[in-house]
Amino acid sequence: MRKKIILTSFLFSTILYSSAQKGDVIIGDSTIISNAQAMEAYNKAIEFYNVQNYNSALDFFNQAISLAPEFHQAYYNRGVIKLEKSNTDEAISDLNKAIQLNKETNATYYFMRGKAHYLKNDFLTSIEDLNKAILTSPSNAFAFYYRGNVHFELGNFDDALFDFNEALKLKPDYAYAYNDRGSTKKQKEDYNGAINDYQKALNLDPKLSFVYNNMGSAYRKLGKNKEAIQNYNEAIKLKPDYYIAYNNRGSAKLEMGDFKGAIQDFEKVIQINKEYAFAHNNIAIAKYKLKDYKGSVEACTKAIAIDREYAAAYLNRGIAKEMLRDDKGACEDWNKAYEFGALKNAKLFVEQSCNE
Repeated sequence: MRKKIILTSFLFSTILYSSAQKGDVIIGDSTIISNAQAMEAYNKAIEFYNVQNYNSALDFFNQAISLAPEFHQAYYNRGVIKLEKSNTDEAISDLNKAIQLNKETNATYYFMRGKAHYLKNDFLTSIEDLNKAILTSPSNAFAFYYRGNVHFELGNFDDALFDFNEALKLKPDYAYAYNDRGSTKKQKEDYNGAINDYQKALNLDPKLSFVYNNMGSAYRKLGKNKEAIQNYNEAIKLKPDYYIAYNNRGSAKLEMGDFKGAIQDFEKVIQINKEYAFAHNNIAIAKYKLKDYKGSVEACTKAIAIDREYAAAYLNRGIAKEMLRDDKGACEDWNKAYEFGALKNAKLFVEQSCNE
């Protein structure tokens, strides 16, 4: 799944207030004055938010809350900005306060808090809030979409598919929902259905690089590596530093037997993100295929230096060491691979080669 979630924000718009008739307001009533000043600060905060000046917006929301501590809309909107600034815990605190102060169930408040819990990977709490949002406002496509994402993360793919379907019924031009429904179909091994959804997402927004990457991976599942590479190419054109797309393109080339081309892509990954252990392990596989066993060992060693519990890298390094006649080193690596989770394959190598 794409896992780049667009933070669709729902800010309450400016609260306008009219001047009172002469004599309606007693000058000495500090509460009325404070409330008027709070609304003025709130309106300024909205104006700053609309031009993406979030720091100034926060300052004025703080001022509004200081003047009117019961101002639940100000807490909500301050929480939205904190969420956009990735201050998730503080955002949740403000959203809690908004929900506490508001006497009526507000679907938007629960939706935003549900989204915040989702971004914090607190999926069960997120579902509780999103359920409340949907129950109160069943026409909220965004609530269905985020609940679908939560179900996806929990591995509940049938439930995720239902929610993405509902989101698309309510918002047929929702490119992200098509992408994520496609990824759900891919998990359910409906690769052609996934490709159809990815194409619909691109028809709506051809600039979504991650959709090309996802479609490439669906084609790979069908064994159509040429089509996969074409899609990875498009992803990289749109996002030249898209190291995951380079890694996936390298994997497709690897499967096609283009080992040198694969290594070039994996090396490009490392140029962009030197801590991406998978690329080092993939280089090891390509070099092994080219019978460069020493180079394969070196690449696996780099992968393990990044991730000390990378079972596949230990397994592959052991295989390359065996080809270099380093049987003791091979067995040590296979035992490490078994320890870190490569149970079936590592156990087989250990039983066949290390128990003499």
